[in-house]
Amino acid sequence: MRRLLTLLFLATCTLVLAVQADAGTVNFAGFNGGNDLTVVEADEFDTAGTSGNTVFADAGNTGGTTTRTQNSFNDADTWKYRLSSGSGEWNGVPDVFAGVYSSFGNGDTDNAALNVTTTVSGLDSNTYHVYAIYLASIGDDASGGIAAALSGDTLVDYPDADGASGGAGAISLGVFGHNSGSSFGAFAVQIGTVAGTDFAVDAGVRSNTDISGDNQRNVYIGVGYQVVPEPGSLALLAVGGLCILRRRRN
Repeated sequence: MRRLLTLLFLATCTLVLAVQADAGTVNFAGFNGGNDLTVVEADEFDTAGTSGNTVFADAGNTGGTTTRTQNSFNDADTWKYRLSSGSGEWNGVPDVFAGVYSSFGNGDTDNAALNVTTTVSGLDSNTYHVYAIYLASIGDDASGGIAAALSGDTLVDYPDADGASGGAGAISLGVFGHNSGSSFGAFAVQIGTVAGTDFAVDAGVRSNTDISGDNQRNVYIGVGYQVVPEPGSLALLAVGGLCILRRRRN
């Protein structure tokens, strides 16, 4: 029994580690001192609506695509898909992710309709903390941030106000652009808690975007979920910790 309690206690002390589990899914162990965080990357539905998990506002599942390639800088009414490596690579995307969707335009209204909905289904029935996952600057240009909410709720702005920490409530995932000189990192912000086997997240360009020049505005990676420990599990971990302390004292 003591061995079991010890293992449970030590499991809570696991360092954050990114693991590529399968295509489009990345696991961060022991996220924020709790259970693992599973990040599901946004993947736009194909034109037939047969694959993908993300619907873009003015396309739906079958209306074609509203994303453009990396070199399409001049479309203010779409999202730009950026690869993390290989052809069309961008130094800001961490290698652990396949790519990101970034907005652009120079004012508050340029990208006002750039909303997306990402759906995750088929989970074990449980209670989950839900996160929006995005890139933000770890330099000083205040790029990045996101607007997000559980689907159907009003979008909430999460701006990278200081250009360094990802914004209020943001938690760094500890992965950064694949170029050693990159000034971008991946962040998670909790947007709610759900119960069941599925959930959907609305994301979009934050309403107070107004950055001049060539800086990227909002960069969307996808969504994350983390199992909420049951009260009994928390109590067991606490008892395990007390047992370890008592054993050390003896």
